[in-house]
Amino acid sequence: FLRLSDDTGMIIHCGRPDIYFEPINQDRRAERRRQLGIPDDGVLCFTAAKMEQVKGHTIQIEAMRRLKEGAAWDKLYFAWAGDGDQQEHLKSELHALGVLDKVHLLGHQTDITAWLDASDCFVLSSPIEAIPLSIMEAMAKGLPVVATAVGGVPEALGDSGFLIARPREGERTITDLVAALETLAGDADLRRRKGAEGRTRAVTMFRQQRMIEDYRAVFEISMS
Repeated sequence: FLRLSDDTGMIIHCGRPDIYFEPINQDRRAERRRQLGIPDDGVLCFTAAKMEQVKGHTIQIEAMRRLKEGAAWDKLYFAWAGDGDQQEHLKSELHALGVLDKVHLLGHQTDITAWLDASDCFVLSSPIEAIPLSIMEAMAKGLPVVATAVGGVPEALGDSGFLIARPREGERTITDLVAALETLAGDADLRRRKGAEGRTRAVTMFRQQRMIEDYRAVFEISMS
């Protein structure tokens, strides 16, 4: 795009504060799960995104329609943090599908780290993204991530998460999401392993201190 040579410039990924890299707070995890009525063996899938069309919540709803027919459904629960112009519409769709007992609409939240502590995986089904901060934060907390392969998401996740087809590919996106959630719901060891892989990658790429050091290096080069 910028027509620069391969040895010109550098990529500086956005860094996240240290609070996202803190170990899971087990007391806070238990408290939030009790608040939602999530059983000990329940698998809570968390999404932090504005409730706008561009964030693709309806893709998750279509996946739920199929998941309801499978064995994994008994274990799966969902929590969506965020508000927006699609909030009432999405609530109506969830009600019509009969899954409001499984999907918790949290509204605007300022304590995302607490909800990450409470969760077992992170889901983002957007049709358009750059590199979402929410994915970086979930990786930092050690959650396995399921996300659409759009924008910079593949770059952020690498091999550590579950990339699903871009929404413009239609049916395949829903099929991929269903398969990923069924797999994660049935394999606690896999959830831990993929979460650890994502955390390791986040420590390398997305720490705030690393971002600051990279910017300092660029400034020093430019002033030399």
